[in-house]
Amino acid sequence: GSRCLVNPAPGQAADLAALAGADYFIPHETEAETITGMPIGSVEDAKACATHLVAQGMRRVIITLGEKGALLAHDTSVELIEPFRVATKDTTGAGDAFVGSFAVFPGQGLSERDAIARANLYAALSTTSVRPPNAFVIRHRTDAKSRARPTRRRRFHSQTTHIAHRCHAPHQP
Repeated sequence: GSRCLVNPAPGQAADLAALAGADYFIPHETEAETITGMPIGSVEDAKACATHLVAQGMRRVIITLGEKGALLAHDTSVELIEPFRVATKDTTGAGDAFVGSFAVFPGQGLSERDAIARANLYAALSTTSVRPPNAFVIRHRTDAKSRARPTRRRRFHSQTTHIAHRCHAPHQP
């Protein structure tokens, strides 16, 4: 089924009760701080913040932490998904690259964890050059880097899938 992703950018006060039906709530660390009032100075702080957001009714929370990776939280666990190390030149749009690519990868059959890892890679690669607005990494470059990284996970397919997003319809797994 389709999924609803909420990326609360730019960070500002939010009615969490109204957003609780979303399948994924995906702020970066500064947005999470603004929304919850909880300072995030470490991965442990981010875990506490994500746990708080889940307790407020979010199904799944992904807090992007830049060079520290991304934190996934839901009702039974909190896990840090490791980053990809790159020589960063410009972080403009990295969050958009993460959220946009994460929206696509589950529709291609990737597990949640693998989709987050691939979104981390896509976001990292988007920071490796200074580029004009809206000029993100080409998909084949992301696929090549992913295949080059040692992994125990399955190979990824390069087909494109369009995902419909709906927030107010009943959840369909």
